[in-house]
Amino acid sequence: MEDLQPVPDLSEEIGSRFQGAPWAEAVHNLDVLIIGAGGIGSWAALNISRLNPRHMTIVDPDVVDASNLSGQLYRTGDIGSRKARVTAGICNDFSNCYNVNFFNRPLEPHDVLNRQDGYDIIISAVDNMATRQQIFNLWKEDLSNHHPLLIDARMAAEVFQVFCLSPNTTKDNNEWLFSDSEADATVCSFKQTSFVASILGGFITNLVVNYTYNTVNPIVERPVPFYSQYKADLLMLE
Repeated sequence: MEDLQPVPDLSEEIGSRFQGAPWAEAVHNLDVLIIGAGGIGSWAALNISRLNPRHMTIVDPDVVDASNLSGQLYRTGDIGSRKARVTAGICNDFSNCYNVNFFNRPLEPHDVLNRQDGYDIIISAVDNMATRQQIFNLWKEDLSNHHPLLIDARMAAEVFQVFCLSPNTTKDNNEWLFSDSEADATVCSFKQTSFVASILGGFITNLVVNYTYNTVNPIVERPVPFYSQYKADLLMLE
């Protein structure tokens, strides 16, 4: 029988491929909160964990279901397990990132407001507008002590939308927050695809990198647009 090989210490390798990037040092100081670990949050968590942020928290009360395998970052062996815990474990395994905390329950106000150092970035990856409104309200309260970026991401099978709110955002709430009854209805069996979800996870991470880059006082800032939309059928990002 073949001897088991010891697990190598990969601490020196984390992020080694981008250490020369102008944002590399700053990104290691990020504290990130991801609310929702479904098609959006699970892929975003994996990509962000590869940046090796200082700390990441994942909040989701749901359990992995067989139907989630078509669009979310889960394996057949994960069925029946808590999404937040599984996602944290995936970050451990695929990124050697262990500075991940998780809560297997719904979002609670102290998740945002009572953290001593606050969060640099809050990612809203939920599936209903009522929770998005709750997250937005908590984000506004958090601004009194901290200045996080709020990334609100939404996805159907072949399209996604992303809204970025910084402390100086002047957009009216009605431009991006509305009731569930006003949201566009989608066919129940056509809600998620893994390829769009993984693109969205990468795009969110790109926004995190650009936002972080802009905090190091660059000569020219990178774009962090208020609104972005991707349509897979047209291969179009606008």
